[in-house]
Amino acid sequence: MCYLNNLKRLSVGAVLAIVVLLAARIINAGPLLVSGDSLLVSKGGDMVPLKPGEEIPIGAMVRTGDTEVKITCGNSREIILAPHTEVVFFGLDEKKTACSLKINKGTVSAKTKDLPDGVSLIIETPVGSCSVDDNASFSVTYQKMSDMITEKMTISSSEGNVTLSGKYLGTGADSVRAGGELSFSLVDSPQRKCVYFPEITVKGQDINLAMGGKNMVTLSAGSVVEGAMDYGYPDAPFSAVSVKEGSLTAGGLDISAGMAPLFIRGDSVVMGNEKQLATDPFTHPKTPNDLITAHDGDSLIIADTEFNTDLILYGDKVVAGDWLRDNAEFFVKEFHMMPTEGVKELIVGAGPQQLITVPEEVFTFLAAEGITVAVMPTDQAIRSYNQAVKDGKGGTTAAVIILEDYMNAEEYLGHAREAAASLISGTPGPTGPLPPPEFVAPTSTPLPEPQPLPPIPNPPDIPDTPQSP
Repeated sequence: MCYLNNLKRLSVGAVLAIVVLLAARIINAGPLLVSGDSLLVSKGGDMVPLKPGEEIPIGAMVRTGDTEVKITCGNSREIILAPHTEVVFFGLDEKKTACSLKINKGTVSAKTKDLPDGVSLIIETPVGSCSVDDNASFSVTYQKMSDMITEKMTISSSEGNVTLSGKYLGTGADSVRAGGELSFSLVDSPQRKCVYFPEITVKGQDINLAMGGKNMVTLSAGSVVEGAMDYGYPDAPFSAVSVKEGSLTAGGLDISAGMAPLFIRGDSVVMGNEKQLATDPFTHPKTPNDLITAHDGDSLIIADTEFNTDLILYGDKVVAGDWLRDNAEFFVKEFHMMPTEGVKELIVGAGPQQLITVPEEVFTFLAAEGITVAVMPTDQAIRSYNQAVKDGKGGTTAAVIILEDYMNAEEYLGHAREAAASLISGTPGPTGPLPPPEFVAPTSTPLPEPQPLPPIPNPPDIPDTPQSP
């Protein structure tokens, strides 16, 4: 038999209540008996008090008042809905493997004991879902902050394991364990296709987290990190993280507070700390007929070789390296070689969202040499280059292919902060996925008179044997 009673003691708690009620029904614990008027249920579009002995219908929204409500199911299950908590419960799924409820706001704490074999509790929130097996004591909180834009979720466990999943954060094979707590706040900017995490905090345990479902980091107990996540390219999303307190591990690197932020894609660090993990420039042979045969956002393939760096393609070679980061002088020299190689057109893929700015003196020099320049997002640039090759122009067309939109992870975090602040303040911001580039290559607009370029140092020695990117 399950009884509902009013309690006036203060506590945290609030979301799993109804899920366990449903679990009680599954194991024939008896009807739900209600007493008091602290619990309201939706009926016919109105919120009405439950009457003694009245059952809660499946799909109903339930809301507590100024006091918490304790629900006991049998002798071993207990749920507490905190004051001003609102949940919707959906009951047992078709496969009879999970009971689910959704928290619209508030806190639910619960103890789950003696659940049927193979049945788990699923607690949904707008920012993530928790899965709880038998013999657990835990709480889940979801709320919107005072700005009504920032969302926050907190999961804590005093016994048993709670697994988090969702498009923002997940624990993968890990979980919030006994004595642990995971809390995070976020601002989702859908027009900019990015999510900003002001804080991700873990207490009482180390925990593995997947940002966007794919980008893995391990946070040590007591750590607080700031993060941002791009979801404009679901096949190859990336994340940026900065440690505010404690430490984290990603891609085999240990990062602590005060160190530069990291770019993470999958299990690898794309760029990190002062060295940015850049490779030295190197060349690889190609022919004017070679197409870019694959591009997944993280790397591309040309001339049967995979590259995961920035590229310049012209003549009979591919020049690879992080040229806008650590090797700008080397690549400026390559631009000066283009006129002697018969290049007539340059296609620039300025990052996935066209955010990278190529030095203006490069465009001035090329225009003075009669080379036309077109700047566009990287995907479009790859298609344009391949079409030029198919049209027999591979010998006179050059391409710059830049895989990342940002010089470093701190720059990306700054854009994410700006997007979140704009959304919260209601200030109109850029309408595209990310801010527009600062510089647009000249097309039909007359160019200024060419200015002398600064001296260019001799390029480093080029290895005879191509190195792997």
